[in-house]
Amino acid sequence: MNKFFDVRTPFMKPLWRRILFTTFTVGWGFFELANGATMFGLIFLAAGGFLIRELFIKFDEDEWDAEFAARDAAEGRVPAAKNDGDSES
Repeated sequence: MNKFFDVRTPFMKPLWRRILFTTFTVGWGFFELANGATMFGLIFLAAGGFLIRELFIKFDEDEWDAEFAARDAAEGRVPAAKNDGDSES
């Protein structure tokens, strides 16, 4: 169950994705409340609150990088080299 709520994935590292998913979740919660679906509204607002806490309040880029490197090492994967645009063709 611990991995079910784990939002620490490389996919969620870019700021625009964190903003997009959080805004959509909170917005959908307000949409549900406005249409009278109180329970679904509260569920989505709670999920949005969780995303705000995990992706903005507790977010530490260095900690995420270290965790991703540890996961890759444990799985025997070598991280891909970053392309800085200086490669020769």
